[in-house]
Amino acid sequence: FLLDEPTANLDFAATQQLKEILLALKRQGKTLLLSEHRLYYLADIADEFWVMADGEIKGKYTAAETKAFSVERRQTLSLRTLDLAEITVPEKELLPKTAPTALAVSDVRYTYGRKAGDTLSGVSFSVREHEIVGLVGANGCGKTTLIRALFGKPQNPKQLQKQVLFILQEAEFQFFTNSVLHELQYGHAVTPEFEAKTEALLKSMDMWGCRDRHPFSLSGGQMQRLTLMMAYLSDKPIVILDEPTAGQDAESLERCAALIREMRKKKTVLIITHDPELIAGACDRCIGLSDGHAEIELPVHSERDLQVVRQYMERF
Repeated sequence: FLLDEPTANLDFAATQQLKEILLALKRQGKTLLLSEHRLYYLADIADEFWVMADGEIKGKYTAAETKAFSVERRQTLSLRTLDLAEITVPEKELLPKTAPTALAVSDVRYTYGRKAGDTLSGVSFSVREHEIVGLVGANGCGKTTLIRALFGKPQNPKQLQKQVLFILQEAEFQFFTNSVLHELQYGHAVTPEFEAKTEALLKSMDMWGCRDRHPFSLSGGQMQRLTLMMAYLSDKPIVILDEPTAGQDAESLERCAALIREMRKKKTVLIITHDPELIAGACDRCIGLSDGHAEIELPVHSERDLQVVRQYMERF
């Protein structure tokens, strides 16, 4: 069985279900080969971890060897953690309690047809200016539906679209030009200062060598990083990101988290995510969505905070 990043957009429950399926296949004597960046669910499945770079297999390590890697060794190989309990939360700048509200959502309701019942049954929350908030919950709980519903008629869509940039989970639907560089320049006045800023941005995201490539020729992870750079360069004060770290290795994940943290200097960011490593690296707090409403708010300032967020995500 060959699987290519099967957990890229799965929540914790679905990832656990996949793990049980893979273990059952293994017990039946099946051979499994997975291309994957999220490694924690494979800790009890994989017999070996093969590390690829530059089109070659650079190293083969037993499960025991891989689990014994130091943090520095994992970083050198750009491997994400095998143990979620080891994730650390960097020190983050605390917003003043008096920070003005950037986005307020009040009693949002949405129904898919008359017989389906409310998909969203009264969602209310607010986000302050220059805050980074994670929107978490099970697959199908309505996270993306909620964001799309913000552009409905009751919310004055024209005004909202002037203020909000929504980066879709499907990155390829957001490209309009024939090169990575042109995509970043699209809609901007290309001054020498902007060119220098774009070059520095591409290099910081390890994409300078791709600048002349067509966006559709990129890998999934590279496409995600391109849309993140487009969001960073936009003039919109509010940015909403839907699963921005799907397909990212450890180094790329840190680059994405660093760019999102940089965004907060001029923007407010709302992130739909299942990724605890991104939540740890970027989010100030999380809003939990369940049963059609925002049921809980969780800070993310310490490892203990992150454990509470994980426990909330795992309950589904």
